[in-house]
Amino acid sequence: MAEASAPATPGPVPSGRGRIGLYSHAPLEYYGGGEVTSILLANWFASHGWEVEVWAESAYAGPRRLSPSELQGLLDPRVRYGTVAFQDRKWAGVPSIWRSTLPPADHLARNDASLLLLPTVPDRRYLRELLARGLPAMFLLHALTVDQPFPWRRRIVRDQLIHRLSLYGLRGLPASGHLLYEVLNDRSAELLRGHGVAPGQVRLIPTGIDFDRYEVGSDGGTFRVAFVGRIHEPWKGISRLRRTIDRLRASLPGPVEFVLMGSGPDAEELKRWAERSPSVRYLGFVPFEEKVRELSKSSLLLSTSGSEPYGLTSLEGFACGLPLVATPTAGSSYLLRQNALFGSLASYSPAALAGHVLPYRVAWSEDPERYAADRSERRRRARALFDLPQMFARYEECLAELTDGRTTA
Repeated sequence: MAEASAPATPGPVPSGRGRIGLYSHAPLEYYGGGEVTSILLANWFASHGWEVEVWAESAYAGPRRLSPSELQGLLDPRVRYGTVAFQDRKWAGVPSIWRSTLPPADHLARNDASLLLLPTVPDRRYLRELLARGLPAMFLLHALTVDQPFPWRRRIVRDQLIHRLSLYGLRGLPASGHLLYEVLNDRSAELLRGHGVAPGQVRLIPTGIDFDRYEVGSDGGTFRVAFVGRIHEPWKGISRLRRTIDRLRASLPGPVEFVLMGSGPDAEELKRWAERSPSVRYLGFVPFEEKVRELSKSSLLLSTSGSEPYGLTSLEGFACGLPLVATPTAGSSYLLRQNALFGSLASYSPAALAGHVLPYRVAWSEDPERYAADRSERRRRARALFDLPQMFARYEECLAELTDGRTTA
């Protein structure tokens, strides 16, 4: 998992810039991609003169990957963190999978601007209430992804349907500079505009990482394929990962190694498979420093996701100079379109994924010096697009719009 970095070192900190409320369905301790971004944003805004409050849904009952003390070590001490009861917005008679919980509008009224990290687009009644009360809000729709194509797995089909249906609530709403919608890939941005959201209300802000915390290393003469992600089928394509590795073990000439990192509900099954599979190391959830060491010693990053709105681990691979071979999810497609050097997009087929890895293995063996040079250049190009200061600047611009320019120091 990507780790939140310490706040960027600020210059003189302005005061009295106002209060930001950042709301999240999951607690920061869940520590997924959205929560990592929330930590980064909260720290940065607090270090730049904002009063920052982060609120998680009090009814959350899911897993937590960080302890309270670990989270405390990541959060700027100026950030206030607590929980609040979200409102259940489910319509009577609608299946339980269509469940939308949102923070009360009265709670948003305490802020100069609110940022809401949500799994789906909020319902029309909620948006109309915010518009009627003039409450500035930016919806961080980091889970919104409509993959085309997508694998026909029941849970993925269900989520794709939910995302598509949620977009219809946006139709017919008046354009307003007090509501902004932020997404992580161009396909999601197009969908919002296609469902009636004014172009000026849609923001595509790629999440960044702190490139100074990563480095390009050496694989030491072993072609090493890395995988980093939540071990959860079908979202991360764990069965697809196993079948792809089985094909690569049978076809790639040695020396070759596969390094898998991450935790999740299917971790035990993956661990048992790895123990039976020569050249495969499953490390489970690893500390940030160990993850960086393993990535810097690798030769290629593999993503087998069944659905992916973005891909922080892909950026981590780029920061270590690794090419990415990935399934055609909306997030991976967006990232790989940014530069041809970043990697290769396959289909959802294990055979196709293995086939896209092979040319990198050939290039690695035939011209190792060129392969190493490409790693350094890949990191340089990725940094120009995805370093943290660019992300912070774009969020700052959005806040300036939401608060009618009052964020200007």
